[in-house]
Amino acid sequence: MKPEEIKLFWITEGGENHAPTRHRALIYSPILKKMNIVHYYGYSKYSYSTVRKKIKQKLLKVSHNETIVRLLSSLLTEIGRIGTPYYLVRFFLIPFLRVNRIIYLRCFPSWPHRIMIKIFRKKVYFDFDDALFLQRPAKNINEECREGQRNEPMARQIGDFLIRCDGAIVSNQYLADWSSRFCKNICIIPTSVEIKEKYLAAYAPEQPIILGWIGAPENQKYLSAVFPAIKRVLDEFPQIMLHIISSHFWEFPHTRIQRISWDIQTYQAEIKKFSMGLAPLDDTLWTRGKMQFKAIQCAAQGVPVVASPVGFDLLHWKNDENILLARQIDEYYTQIRRLIDNIDLRIKIGRAGLETVRRYYDANANARLLLNKLCDSTSTS
Repeated sequence: MKPEEIKLFWITEGGENHAPTRHRALIYSPILKKMNIVHYYGYSKYSYSTVRKKIKQKLLKVSHNETIVRLLSSLLTEIGRIGTPYYLVRFFLIPFLRVNRIIYLRCFPSWPHRIMIKIFRKKVYFDFDDALFLQRPAKNINEECREGQRNEPMARQIGDFLIRCDGAIVSNQYLADWSSRFCKNICIIPTSVEIKEKYLAAYAPEQPIILGWIGAPENQKYLSAVFPAIKRVLDEFPQIMLHIISSHFWEFPHTRIQRISWDIQTYQAEIKKFSMGLAPLDDTLWTRGKMQFKAIQCAAQGVPVVASPVGFDLLHWKNDENILLARQIDEYYTQIRRLIDNIDLRIKIGRAGLETVRRYYDANANARLLLNKLCDSTSTS
C-alpha cells in the first residue's frame, strides 16, 4: 500500500522574530521545498489582539463584569477573525482542505479549530521546547521571580491538549518525560540551526578578544549570576570586551560592555565576532526544560562555548572535548581564562562544537527526523 503523502501546516505562537518559530518551523521550509513536501505556516495570534481590543471596548459599555467581558470578547474575536478573507483562507481552507498534518507550535487550537479537527479528522501534534507548564523567569531585575513553580492553568491546558493529540514533538528528554503522562507518541527533535559557512569563526589571533552572550532579556539573570567572573576578567585585561545581544538590557557594572540590539539580519555576523560564547544557566526545574540554544547558536558558527551543564544532552557534549563546562563563578573564571590564554584550545573546542552541531542539530537532519515521525504516526496513532 502506497504511504500517505504528507501535507503539513504549522500554526505557531510567534512570527519570524520569534526564535522557536524560526528554528522549529520556518527553518525547514527550504528543505521541504526541495523534497516537494506541501507545507504552510500561520501565526496563531494573527489579528487577534487588534480585533479583541475593539470588541472589549464595546462590551465594556454594556457590562463591567470582567469575566463576562473576557469570555464574550474571546468568543466574538474568533467569530470576527473567521469573517476576514485572509484568516478564513489561511487558517481554515488551507489547513482543513489542503493538508493532513497540523503542528501547533507552543500554541493551542481555537474553539473553531477544535471543531474542524474533529470533523475533518486531521492528525494533530503539539510541539514545545520549554517547560511551559512551569512559571517563567522574571523579565526584568525588579520583577518578582517565581521561576520553576508549577503554572497550573498552563499545565492543565497542555495536558488536556496532549491527550487529544496524535503525537508530541519536544526538544529534550526532560520535556518528553513530562509529556509521557498524557501522550505515548513522543519524538525528541532538538531545536535546529542552519550552518552558514560565511558566518563561521575565523580564529584570528590578532583580533581583540570578545566574550559574547546572546539571548532573551529575562535570561540575562543567568549572565548576572556569573558576572563576577566576567568582571574579574575584564578588570585584568583592559583590551577585552563583553558583547551582549538582546532586545532589552539589564544593567551590568562595567564600562567595557557593548550592548547590541538583536536583529534577524545581523545577529549571526555579531556572533562571528565572539572569541568565545557564554551560556550560563541556573539548575532549576525550568532550566532543565531548556536546551541551551544560545550555546548551540555559538557552536554552530565554530565559536567555542563555556556553559553550565544544564539543559544539554550531555551524551553529545563533553567537557574539554567540544565544550568547556562550568558550574560555579570560580569555574567560569578558570574556563574563560583557559580560552583567553590558549588560542589552540579555542580552535579545538570551536571546531569540535561545530561538528557536534552538524551531527545532531542541523536543520537538514532534523527535517528528515520530523518527516519520519509524521510518517510513522500513520500506523502508530
